[in-house]
Amino acid sequence: MLRTLTIISAIAIFVIGVIVFPLPIPIGLMLMAIGIAMLIAASKIARVMIKKLRRRYSKFDQIMRRAQALAPSIISKILHRTDPHKKSRL
Repeated sequence: MLRTLTIISAIAIFVIGVIVFPLPIPIGLMLMAIGIAMLIAASKIARVMIKKLRRRYSKFDQIMRRAQALAPSIISKILHRTDPHKKSRL
């Protein structure tokens, strides 16, 4: 139940981040990073899918790297788990 609630909350936060992304302040990027970090932490399937997306689309990987650099360390570490250039097991 808690895992499902976390996944739903993560998706909602990510969607809000996408909506406010065009604003001049980077709040949209941070909300998207938080939403993705919550998904990565709650779901192995999401972690694998995001890693594949980062490997396939360099622009998405660049956005994720930027979010990783701006995010607090705990979120940055979670986002780093999907880095396609790092060699480790999920």
